[in-house]
Amino acid sequence: MSSIYFSARLCKLVGSDKITPDQNSHEKSPNDWNAHLFPIYGRKCIIATNKGTLYSFVRLDIFKKDLQDLAAFFVNSLFKQLKADGLFQSKIFYEWLDSFSDLQFRRTDNDKAVIGSMNDIIYQLKVAIEFRVPSLTNLTDLSAGTYVNKLIHGSLHYKTPLERIATKKNNA
Repeated sequence: MSSIYFSARLCKLVGSDKITPDQNSHEKSPNDWNAHLFPIYGRKCIIATNKGTLYSFVRLDIFKKDLQDLAAFFVNSLFKQLKADGLFQSKIFYEWLDSFSDLQFRRTDNDKAVIGSMNDIIYQLKVAIEFRVPSLTNLTDLSAGTYVNKLIHGSLHYKTPLERIATKKNNA
């Protein structure tokens, strides 16, 4: 079972009726995610980041109607991004999709490390878009996701999320 921890902004957009009530019995898992709502050119966008690897997927230009079926929204987004990053046949692909079968949506857990990394990812994505990085000239959900998964993170010992997944695969 995985949980996706929503930022306050995203909770407000989604509505509190879709959020699982807080219970102390939930155990944290490396398959848990944080999700945040942010703007690009005044349009609503969502980023979801895995706590263990900082692997992320980005959805651009979101409307409230897109979030009617939250589980399908997140599973489809993850599936498409894993496929775009060439992780379609990897162990992590099946592990994450399996953990999404019993997905719970929760209010933020205030995980400062992941939230800080997400804020940095968003900042770097916005700068890359503004300065027209070649891989983002035709901006799509998948090009944005692939770009952020190739960013180097100090919290990952100066590796990318894709390298972290490769390390995780090799150690499993």
